[in-house]
Amino acid sequence: MFEAVDGSSNFTAQWYYRAKDTVIGCCHNLIDDKRVFFSEIKDDNPLDCLVKKLKIVLLPLKGKLDIKERVRLKSDYYYDQMYLLPYCSFVGLEPDSTAATCESGSTISSDADVAGTTNCCDSSEVEKSSSERTLLDLYAGCGAMSTGLCLGANSCGVKLVTKWAVDINKFACESLKLNHPETEVRNESAEDFLCLLKEWDKLCASYLSTTESNDSTHKDTVCEDKEEDEGGSNTKKDGNDGDDGEIYEVEEILTICYGDPNEIKKPALYFKVPRSTLGKTFV
Repeated sequence: MFEAVDGSSNFTAQWYYRAKDTVIGCCHNLIDDKRVFFSEIKDDNPLDCLVKKLKIVLLPLKGKLDIKERVRLKSDYYYDQMYLLPYCSFVGLEPDSTAATCESGSTISSDADVAGTTNCCDSSEVEKSSSERTLLDLYAGCGAMSTGLCLGANSCGVKLVTKWAVDINKFACESLKLNHPETEVRNESAEDFLCLLKEWDKLCASYLSTTESNDSTHKDTVCEDKEEDEGGSNTKKDGNDGDDGEIYEVEEILTICYGDPNEIKKPALYFKVPRSTLGKTFV
């Protein structure tokens, strides 16, 4: 609740939609009268528009039926899904996804019945599951199939997120990036992506084995140096450090890929770096 510049008392309302006020309005008679749908819609309203205090609880889709029924009977209304007004679609809710609304007012969509309510998120008796599952979309195209799969999973209470998408079509990848900025989109063939995973696994394994070997060699060298110091010998062997190649300092690795980006007919694992670093893009 807050006071406006004109001195009037106001509150921020969180809107809930009845079934008859959504895209499934023609079938609202098949929906439980106590069931409403959470939304992302919020607005400010004068305090004197409040009519009655109601208890609205969150019932996650996952949960024991007897517990859910007991909680439902104790409440005036309940919700288990969110209604996305811009897309006219429904998605599942995480148990803690609407916790912030407990601190503000709430409003049911039908002004004729109730102009405002106070939200009481009391669903502690219901089993909660907040685990996120990730998805890799191969041959993704514009991402329609994975998007539909995620929406379907979310409506069933499973939080499924497309973390990676792979497609060889450049324009499809650009479209997918625009519509799903949270997804890492790779414009390459699925075969090259599989080779990338295999080569990366080999690189990590070789690095770990090399690190362990260097640690072991370092310990042996330290022991030998101590023995020489005790014997009074401080001689050092002549020679180079065994590194025959040049070493470059790279400030940033932009991405990793497998293939032949430099067109030298040598498919391999490549790192993309800023061109100004080494005079070329892939090394």
